[in-house]
Amino acid sequence: MAVALRRYRDHDALEYQYSPERFHTDGDKVRADRAAASKRTYERLKHVKDVRYGRGPLQTLDVFPGAAGGPSFIFIHGGYWRGGDKAANANIADGLVPAGASVFNMNYDLTPNVTLDQIVAQVREGIAWVHAHARDYGADPKRLTICGSSAGGHLTAMMLATDWSKAPGFDPGAIRNAIPISGVMETRQLPSLALNAQAWHLDADMAARNCPVLNPPRVKCAMLVAVGATESDEFKSMSQDYADVARATGCPVEFMELKGEGHFSITSQYMHPGSPLMTATLKLMGLT
Repeated sequence: MAVALRRYRDHDALEYQYSPERFHTDGDKVRADRAAASKRTYERLKHVKDVRYGRGPLQTLDVFPGAAGGPSFIFIHGGYWRGGDKAANANIADGLVPAGASVFNMNYDLTPNVTLDQIVAQVREGIAWVHAHARDYGADPKRLTICGSSAGGHLTAMMLATDWSKAPGFDPGAIRNAIPISGVMETRQLPSLALNAQAWHLDADMAARNCPVLNPPRVKCAMLVAVGATESDEFKSMSQDYADVARATGCPVEFMELKGEGHFSITSQYMHPGSPLMTATLKLMGLT
């Protein structure tokens, strides 16, 4: 299905739509709270830190083992591909590990040190690594759930758009579920934004080949597409567009707009048993 670009009254309006810091004034506090919660997660849960999955300086992940033979949950952090770190997102393991999932919390190299093409390729390496090594940590390599927020939501979608036949030994059927959260699903606008010159260096071709709404899923898995209700109209529309694109390819998709949640706060629901996002995730993974 064709997805048209949305038009805004002027360039500042477009910048606003793509700038979570401008429509959420509590970003610094939410991130600080999440980092503090993640520190407590490392203290509380058994884990293995900084396991290398590739050659890039930041190509490492942390493993939080769950129940023996339980599903594997792979988390890809946000930060607009230029920032963010797994260490500040470990709190997503709080509700998942006790429910039986093993959590693989992934880092990747950042722009401008690498391109978006390279980041997508690195994350593919990470998914393939988990598939090959999940059993080493007691997890099921045939039950992978890929999840990410913001830039991580975009990267989650790009994993589904991957032609995995080019990855020797990888079984795309192992990807059972995907949960893109508040993803940057429309990237064609990015070359015109101020951040492009500072961090991304995208041209039109790179933006298009890494655009989830233009690159629908090749992997036909169950999907939960979530977005915060207090996010910008563009971020909400991007998630809805991607849900529609995925459905059109035959993927079973549940779309959730989470009341009271913003771009930075939404993943905190994984700390709270019974929250809408946690409940839907556990159901999707067969852990309820």
